[in-house]
Amino acid sequence: MRFLTRLRFHQSSQAAPGPRFLAVLCLVLSALSQCVFADYYLASWNVKHLGWADEKRDWGRTAQIISPFDFVALQEVHTEESLARLEREVERLTGDNWDTLISGRALGSARYKEFYAFIWRSERFRYEGEATVFFDTDNWFFREPFSARFLSSDGKHDFIAANLHAIYGDSRSDREEEARQLDEYATWVIETFIEVSGGASGFLLMGDFNLPPQSPAFSGLRNILTPTVTEGATTLSKADFKYANLYDQIWTFKVNPEQAGIFDFPRRLKLSHEYARGRVSDHAPVFIRVSENGL
Repeated sequence: MRFLTRLRFHQSSQAAPGPRFLAVLCLVLSALSQCVFADYYLASWNVKHLGWADEKRDWGRTAQIISPFDFVALQEVHTEESLARLEREVERLTGDNWDTLISGRALGSARYKEFYAFIWRSERFRYEGEATVFFDTDNWFFREPFSARFLSSDGKHDFIAANLHAIYGDSRSDREEEARQLDEYATWVIETFIEVSGGASGFLLMGDFNLPPQSPAFSGLRNILTPTVTEGATTLSKADFKYANLYDQIWTFKVNPEQAGIFDFPRRLKLSHEYARGRVSDHAPVFIRVSENGL
């Protein structure tokens, strides 16, 4: 695990690559039209209080949900130890080496804080540094976004991934006020890390936004980034296989997905929503499939 002890420019070496288990990917994502090694599968998942009541968590199912993907942004991570355990569980399940990066401090209020984290398959990507928690001088965000630069292991494709868990607040207006600031944040990332000489080639803004992408509050952001998942919903209702809201999203800049979707893990793993919400998560991951030419 890599723990970001400083907010900026923490560098670490790449873990040794392990074998690729395509059978796992093809089985779990069987609905996808292709299963191609050259493609990258990137996801975002609100994992629901990783580090709280871990004795009740179904670690095997949690790892199983992450295992088909190459790169996952995680929200609601509460301890470094729980992230390390998740990494071990995914490695044990897949037989591959994985790596992680966690924000250097918990973000939120005095009553509630959480870390952001990334977990990725070591043979597909490596961390290139430039990790930072946004310096929010104007107090735009309840939990400031956390971003880092990553490079594909063949050295051909690099991108900035930013992780955000938006405010829920006392009313929808709280969420809309924060969402209206995201175009300024996206502009800052693009100007700082992409439009500079030798900068990254693309940008992914990943997370739980607590608003659907069609919300007017995202009108400024839609002028800069593109939402990839525009249909369906990701928050688990109490009734089995019913969903309430499309809050989870991957917004892209200069990244062109071949496919985007929602990983309906309760249905695929044959879990009731009561079990999933209590032992795994009340959110389903969103994902994109990107070819070598699209990243």
